[in-house]
Amino acid sequence: MARILLAEDQTELSRMMASALRLDGHQVEIEADGANTLEGLLASQFDMAILDVHLPRMSGIEICEKLSAEGNMDEVHILMISADANPIQLEKCLALGAEAYLNKPFSVQVLLKEVDRILSPQPS
Repeated sequence: MARILLAEDQTELSRMMASALRLDGHQVEIEADGANTLEGLLASQFDMAILDVHLPRMSGIEICEKLSAEGNMDEVHILMISADANPIQLEKCLALGAEAYLNKPFSVQVLLKEVDRILSPQPS
């Protein structure tokens, strides 16, 4: 079981994603605001953050930039989500340390598979 911070400002989507993640055995906290998401990530121990690129007050990319500047990117797995199919944005997210990027819309099965892949121990 992983502790996941889900940052998504679309209420119905965040509820659906959180429900699926909880059914998969994860503990999930939901945040709809980028600045509050950053505070939560800096103050608490999460195994993973699922960050929408477009959040109010601070984007998912800005959150990654701040975590990287603080040296916290190695402490939490990052999965970015966005409705934008922008290759430059994708490259920037991955360069900042995000481990994956899903374009909306995506299925619950794709989300769970990607979360499980990221959280699975990697062979040395």
